[in-house]
Amino acid sequence: MGIRPLRQYYQRDGDAPPIVSIDPAFAIVLEPWRAHRTRLDAELRALPLDDWTRGTRCSEWNAREVVGHLMVVDGFFGLTFSNARDGATPTTFLDGFDPASSSDDLVAATLPVPVPELIEQSRAATLNVAGILDGFAADTWTNRCESPLGHFPASVIAGHMLWDSWLHERDIFEPRGEAPESPADELTAVTWFALCFGALQGGLLNDPNAVGDAPESPIDCALAFDELPGLAMRMEVGEGLTITAAAPIDAAPAGSAVAFVDACAGRGPLAEVLDRLPADLAAQLSRAALVLA
Repeated sequence: MGIRPLRQYYQRDGDAPPIVSIDPAFAIVLEPWRAHRTRLDAELRALPLDDWTRGTRCSEWNAREVVGHLMVVDGFFGLTFSNARDGATPTTFLDGFDPASSSDDLVAATLPVPVPELIEQSRAATLNVAGILDGFAADTWTNRCESPLGHFPASVIAGHMLWDSWLHERDIFEPRGEAPESPADELTAVTWFALCFGALQGGLLNDPNAVGDAPESPIDCALAFDELPGLAMRMEVGEGLTITAAAPIDAAPAGSAVAFVDACAGRGPLAEVLDRLPADLAAQLSRAALVLA
């Protein structure tokens, strides 16, 4: 468990989770996720067998275990997205989830699988999720399903899925000096989800189930990132969360989007990122980072 408990937003006793609204220009991430997974599959097939036991940026996992984790979570994402596609009541399988250890036993179960077979199983899991997401209509992306954060629209959880996989790709290849280049649409998606995670875990106003300190007043700020010219993101945090496109001229310069996403997930120096940001947002993201510390 991190220093700050994970705040899960489940629908309980008729109380709906907070409203999370992501700009339609950002929200549907199916194509960026598909392109990312195609690249990752090729990278894994080219990874020498001896390197599968080398360490990664995840201190407790080597490359093989990171891939096992991705395969395990793909199985869950397939289940939860299938649920949302069909309009079923969201499950609560992840209630009480601990991001530090909750999938360790499931990852361990993948260790006896030979690496070539693990690659094929991982590819099959990806294709299964892709097939389910292809079945979504425009109006079903708002259906709520389950993630480690609780019950949120499928479009938000798809952002979570890409963010998690994108980070783990870098976890494997960045220590090798082979960090992949991210296309703009992919980097846009993981950046808005990093802001989403930071907003929800840093605390919302009037939260009846808060797990720690929260902002004392609404947050409203726009950020521009070096690798995303012509685009800025405005984040409004109150009793809910809204992320919309903004004009870069009205935004605070936040530096590298890659460094921002990495730092917010505990993969890079957070202080260097926070020093660039408005004070209220920096405090929000600092609280959220404690979840993954």
